[in-house]
Amino acid sequence: MSLVLTSPIMIYPPRAEQRIQETSIKEYAANWWAQLKFNGTALIVICIGGRLTIMNRHGKVYAVKITDAELLSAMPKSNNWILCGEYMNKAKDDETGQPLRDKFIIWDITNFDGNDLIGMTFQDRVALLLKNAKKGKKSARPYIERELTENVWIAKTFKTQLEEVYKLSSIDMIEGLVLKRSNAALKPCTRPDNNTEWQVKVRKGTKCYKF
Repeated sequence: MSLVLTSPIMIYPPRAEQRIQETSIKEYAANWWAQLKFNGTALIVICIGGRLTIMNRHGKVYAVKITDAELLSAMPKSNNWILCGEYMNKAKDDETGQPLRDKFIIWDITNFDGNDLIGMTFQDRVALLLKNAKKGKKSARPYIERELTENVWIAKTFKTQLEEVYKLSSIDMIEGLVLKRSNAALKPCTRPDNNTEWQVKVRKGTKCYKF
């Protein structure tokens, strides 16, 4: 039975904790999809009755430089939902060498129309998000599926050639790759480790300077 969203509660976004090496990506093929790992701040945007609460993954209320009206317009088919994504607030450079600032990149949805999505697979949640989000426009950026508004985007989900996708982590604003089992069902987001077993992350190497 689904829980109906009536008031803000502590929500932990589905996140990968286990790390693997780049050389292990090839071992993840059938039923594994991928999204790039962005270098920002993970946020949960909770909409209840058209009113927003934005929190970081530690449960602290977080302020963003995107208006409530713009965030609400990204999901026009319901006034009740929970989106998980990355707020790009670190001014890291994009693929053009320009700093990317104050964009919210959605990578999952855990509640829609007031009903949680426990038991729904990752691939079905991606489909639900794309179906119910604002149409926006197709993005020319290789890591973005759709630009819903000027500052609210949906991350691209890759289904094949994951080793090639990882090469996009050479972009400054991208930290690496997150591999997600496409047929894994969502567990309650009430504990930080509840949805870690169906995800792994691959971080790109960092430069080590000696003085």
